[in-house]
Amino acid sequence: MDIFLVTIFFWNILHIQIKNFVNVSDPTIAKIKKILRNAFKTYSQNKFIVLGGIKLIVECDETVLSRRGIIRNPTSVDSNRRDTVWVLNAIDNSNERKFYIERIPNRAVMEITRSLENKILL
Repeated sequence: MDIFLVTIFFWNILHIQIKNFVNVSDPTIAKIKKILRNAFKTYSQNKFIVLGGIKLIVECDETVLSRRGIIRNPTSVDSNRRDTVWVLNAIDNSNERKFYIERIPNRAVMEITRSLENKILL
């Protein structure tokens, strides 16, 4: 796999921009994106990152992404709405600035707790 294509993918350039810039076919771009997505998913699932500890603060936030645009008041959005994706993220405010991010099915307390229970030291 061409390191140049990997770099472009991480720059978050649009599909059409990649196609014009590198001059590769649509199936090639889609294949490389899929390979990178799966590699990142496997890496993040296998890597155990512990956040927090004694006198360390961990900031947690759930974010909603939608194809309809900006959601001004995400607390009023139905968690099971079809065109939305909920993302849970946590950032360790230590010098290392470790973070954790995961897609969650909804923002129910049990889902968030299950996601964070093995990641944050109390």
